[in-house]
Amino acid sequence: MRKDVSVYLGTSGYKFDDWVGNFYPSNVKKVEMLEYYVQHFNLLELTYTYYKLPSYGEIKNIFDRSGGDTVFTIRLPHFFQKNKFNEEDVKNLFIALSPIQESGRLYALFVDFSYRFSACKKNLEYLIYLKTIFKDNTLFVELPNRTWYKERYISELKNNKIGLIALDLPMVTGFAPFYLSPIENKSYIRLYGRSKLWLTPETKELNYDYSLEELRELSFEIKRISKTSNLVISFCNVIDGFAPKNALKLKGILGDV
Repeated sequence: MRKDVSVYLGTSGYKFDDWVGNFYPSNVKKVEMLEYYVQHFNLLELTYTYYKLPSYGEIKNIFDRSGGDTVFTIRLPHFFQKNKFNEEDVKNLFIALSPIQESGRLYALFVDFSYRFSACKKNLEYLIYLKTIFKDNTLFVELPNRTWYKERYISELKNNKIGLIALDLPMVTGFAPFYLSPIENKSYIRLYGRSKLWLTPETKELNYDYSLEELRELSFEIKRISKTSNLVISFCNVIDGFAPKNALKLKGILGDV
């Protein structure tokens, strides 16, 4: 891909033991994983930030080792899903993320809600409230419940400058369709896989291996989108190294987009 590409490709997290031998060399050390990862991908989607508020030192260390071309998306801590945060949490988050923000390489923040977070006035108002908290940053939301995909909700999200992540999910009743809603000339795709073992919205099966045909099918949409919008693509099928394997295949298919 070109140095000035508008397509950023990577995986949901990068530090997984079961990627050793599948993606990482069999003799890799954990401290060497990031440097190896950024040789292959130009997107780093940080997800450990969901489980705890990151510290400045952690983020600075990751940023310093990420190379000069890597862009970042940050999964917001879990308490932003449930409105269980305070001003100090927000302040500390901004301090922690400052190395990435100040570099201009923060593509977006995102909040991934569960299937139980369905469309209603109260939940919509909460999304709008979150945007006021992060008003100076691009904010995307992941909404797997199909009830959100009605014109009135999509319009409200757009009007409030909230991006909607396009999700590639199994064909499960009630799941969101693959729907792209860019914001601020940015689009976001997360690919979970289409496992037939993922039988209900509440379960997750992330050991899906995309076929070459499926990746080629996705590439047509990606090339179309990238003509008019910057685009982030994150593979979330992280079990057994399928995410980096599929990301590398898609990278090859996309070529010089």
